[in-house]
Amino acid sequence: MAESANVALIIFIAHVTTLTLLSGFSLCYAVQHPDTFWNNMHTDFPDVNVAGDVVTGNLLTAIFYGYSSAMLGITGFETSAQFVEEQAPGVFRKTLRNMWVFATSYNLLLSFLSLAVLPLEGRGGIYDDKDVVLASMGKVVAGKWLESWVSIDAFVVLAGGVLTSYVGITGLVRRLAFDRVLPAFLTYTNKWRGTNHYIILLFFVLQASLVIVLHADATVLAGVFTFAFLGVMALFAFGCILLKLKREDIPRDVHAPWWSCIFGLVMVLLGLLGNLLGDPTIFTYFALYFVVFTSTMFIMLERVFILRIVLYILQQLFPSRDAEDGIAKDNKAAKSQGKVKEGCRTGARGGRTITAVLEEIHLPPIVFFFKTPTLYVLNKAILYVRKNEHTHNLLVVHVSEDANLAEDKSAEVTEADTQRVQYEREKIEDMRKMARMFDQTYPKLKIDFVHVCGSSFDIALVHWLSEELGVPPNMMFIRQPSTQHIHQVATLGVRVITG
Repeated sequence: MAESANVALIIFIAHVTTLTLLSGFSLCYAVQHPDTFWNNMHTDFPDVNVAGDVVTGNLLTAIFYGYSSAMLGITGFETSAQFVEEQAPGVFRKTLRNMWVFATSYNLLLSFLSLAVLPLEGRGGIYDDKDVVLASMGKVVAGKWLESWVSIDAFVVLAGGVLTSYVGITGLVRRLAFDRVLPAFLTYTNKWRGTNHYIILLFFVLQASLVIVLHADATVLAGVFTFAFLGVMALFAFGCILLKLKREDIPRDVHAPWWSCIFGLVMVLLGLLGNLLGDPTIFTYFALYFVVFTSTMFIMLERVFILRIVLYILQQLFPSRDAEDGIAKDNKAAKSQGKVKEGCRTGARGGRTITAVLEEIHLPPIVFFFKTPTLYVLNKAILYVRKNEHTHNLLVVHVSEDANLAEDKSAEVTEADTQRVQYEREKIEDMRKMARMFDQTYPKLKIDFVHVCGSSFDIALVHWLSEELGVPPNMMFIRQPSTQHIHQVATLGVRVITG
């Protein structure tokens, strides 16, 4: 990560230097040749293609479609969130601020300067050289050397963007695989280089196929990327609104007002609409890849249901000899609890393989940190696990700081602590009874109570429990945190599941 950051810093400095140099030369040229800008201002608005129909351009179409096209020029915000967990507190806000400042200043400045340097129409104009406008500006204002400089800078920046995309997709897919949304084999680490090479190779195949399908058409590729980028930005705004509705009391450093969330969502949707109306066929390619990716996620999320359907089909089409003889009836009790014992009969040829896979899916436990003995909170957590997680094992964990709460009741306590310790022990006993009661209430879910004493609920404890129980932090759940201290634990990867 440090090496990548150094390379990115070098590319950034070189890019800013190039844009600043180009802006300076262009500004001098604009002062010396003011006629170019005013001639462009008197040029008619260009006609626009609206879903295949050519519409005469006007001020509104110029603003609307210009805004929609310009959204591609502010990419980068969608990937910055992937590094938030690796940044110090407060750094992410500064990152967004710096990106906003540079994107706003250079995009606006170069847009105006392009109108002051190049004519809109004619050979060598903005319409004619729309793919290499900055390089054409460099050639006009300073000569061939600046044109070459800008072209080389563009190549390096785009190459850096491609390399950055591999870093971003690796982190994203690894996170989804850890959360069991994508197949677990994607998390396999190459022992030689320490990389997730399956993710890298699959991403290369995906991108190469996109280039081949679109015949390397840069315009269509940019359009597909625009839909993806704007879709992510819309989800950011929607996620912020959802957090305000569902997790309003979570401690946070920045409180975004309602109007900014709604305004941002509306503006992003307008950008999506403009790109969709401009060329609807581009959305078809985006939808194709989107369906493939979401289908993979759907299969992973519903893999238990799909495997049970496959098992049922096998039982109907390829029944085993035991099923035909009626011997498979001894599995009825196990199946009624949603559990199939290893080695038992399934009534289908190949059924044991499927049941073994189901057992492997259901075996990893889920941890829920339980603070106070509240029935509805624990029941709500259990219902969430049953509905959203593929597991038959739930560990209800309570953490208390007092070492006198150990199972050894002979531990001495001071007179002042006697009442408090007694209350804590009664609370722990109530939690144990609740876990036992819910274990009987939900026979498909094995619920165990775990008490950790002599420690505070912090990041170090989460790390220790993760290693001790063999449960990754993203498979540990807590109730909505109400203090900044607990909020820091949630940022480690522990998931908030109840309000």
